[in-house]
Amino acid sequence: GSYGDVAVVAGAAGMTGAAWLAGSAALAAGAGRVYVSLLDLQLQVQQPARPELMTRQAWWTSTPAVLNGTTVVAGCGGGQAVASTLPALLAHAGRLVLDADALNAVSNDAALLAQLQHRRGPTLLTPHPLEAARLLSCSAAQIQADRLAAAREVSRLTGAAVLLKGSGTVLTCPTGQTVINPSGN
Repeated sequence: GSYGDVAVVAGAAGMTGAAWLAGSAALAAGAGRVYVSLLDLQLQVQQPARPELMTRQAWWTSTPAVLNGTTVVAGCGGGQAVASTLPALLAHAGRLVLDADALNAVSNDAALLAQLQHRRGPTLLTPHPLEAARLLSCSAAQIQADRLAAAREVSRLTGAAVLLKGSGTVLTCPTGQTVINPSGN
């Protein structure tokens, strides 16, 4: 119990592999316990290749205390189903990573964006250029034209740390500190 809990809220119908992949990555990174809560409620099954990944149905409905004590990864392969989980996660998750469809949901819903902006816990957004463009209401070409400025603007807009994926991945935080990973994406 001293290496922390991670909950992956992801994997809508037809996209459950993304949830299992994220859960496997959390284990590889050293998390103590990893829960996978699939958004495809018809498919709450154990991943036979990784029996150490535990499943929890509708984990995002857990008590605020449980949510607060967990690092939550939301959105990978989430489809439209992830949007309904975000109000509780934004309000109560201790540490939160938003990826893929969670970012798309935030970019399409002013109430979710406002909730993200007022969130107090540590938050990391991991957009690729098109997801960043959706958040900033511009084109992916504009994001790519100045990746540093784009990452900083997403961070300023949301109040979260941002990891802008791509060649020369950019990581920035709301204080403005920015680093580039020159070794890959």
